[in-house]
Amino acid sequence: MDQAHRKFVDSMYGRFGLTKHPGYCMIEVLPILSSAGFAPPHNIIINRSLISSVEDSIFHESAHFLHYNRRSRSYLQNGKKSLKEVSLNELVAYFGTMIYIYDCGGISEVERYIHEIGFGEEEDQPLFVARDLLTYPNILEAIANADFKEACQLIAPYTKRKFLTK
Repeated sequence: MDQAHRKFVDSMYGRFGLTKHPGYCMIEVLPILSSAGFAPPHNIIINRSLISSVEDSIFHESAHFLHYNRRSRSYLQNGKKSLKEVSLNELVAYFGTMIYIYDCGGISEVERYIHEIGFGEEEDQPLFVARDLLTYPNILEAIANADFKEACQLIAPYTKRKFLTK
């Protein structure tokens, strides 16, 4: 499991706009009914019950780790996050994950990933907005460094979906 995280970080840190390698997280794969996710600054916890692919989940949480290293102050502000902040963080993690999966296995692997974790298509769903952006991977760095308002302006030309505009 550590190998998947290391390969992701080594391949993707520059695409998030990081000029220095951020190092690695400790990966823990826990049994059913454990909490899961990225725990800043250095832990990734994977819950086997919530995912169909442990490796895909490691990629997604590794993207959160890189985004955190790019914008650590905004990740840590105020404790609780607004829906807009959470959605932006998820958009960046999905987008980074899809770029990596595409680079490793092509569009069919990206479609497999989306199908396995898709929550139903909603207009403001970060997963599907990230899919729309996949043909423009060079904007990942700008989105990873943007606040919510800036990110909405960056993605607007590339998707017809409304990203939490309400």
